[in-house]
Amino acid sequence: MHFRTALTGIAGLLALFSAGRPLVAQDPPATGFAIWAKVPATTFQGVAAGIVGSPQFALGYRGSRVSLGVALGGSTLRITDESTFDGQTSKETLTGTAFQLGPAFLWDFWQSQDRLTRGNLALGVTWGRFSVTNRDEFTGSSPSESKLSGTLFGYQVGIGGDHFIHQHFAIGLEAGFQGTLAGGIEEEGDPIQKTGIGGGGAYGGLRLTVVF
Repeated sequence: MHFRTALTGIAGLLALFSAGRPLVAQDPPATGFAIWAKVPATTFQGVAAGIVGSPQFALGYRGSRVSLGVALGGSTLRITDESTFDGQTSKETLTGTAFQLGPAFLWDFWQSQDRLTRGNLALGVTWGRFSVTNRDEFTGSSPSESKLSGTLFGYQVGIGGDHFIHQHFAIGLEAGFQGTLAGGIEEEGDPIQKTGIGGGGAYGGLRLTVVF
């Protein structure tokens, strides 16, 4: 549902800004060093992607039709559960970190006549790492700790639309599919999962672009 809604929004954005507008003399969108960032919809899949460090922004170069950059993402998570019973205190702390980075690609397959509105294809692949540490503490005993770590491989395929409301700033929408595969999982340095596990799904949300 959110994916279809985002696609409908992209089509509406392109139609709204390109249909029936008079052509006037104005500066075309700038090219050069740029940052483009996604503001994902608050869905379960979007939250899960953020937890595993799926990139939400990229740094790179924006050309007249093609943008190339490096996508970056990261997250930290800390959950603490503390309880006391019969004078004994127990505390469990779960800490997780994850990051992903890799090349990002945007191709403007369509432009309006004044070049302010574009339809584009977004592609990206990423690599990263994750670690999860669980620490247990009990009154009168030494803390115990276990650690799980592994490698992350991510992908993203999307379609979007942008409109430059200023020579150096564009706002748009993007929707597509993204996912992450975890492999080489180890517990305290001992391999326990060589192949990997993963998940993915549709995403959609706003996209902001700043060209310097």
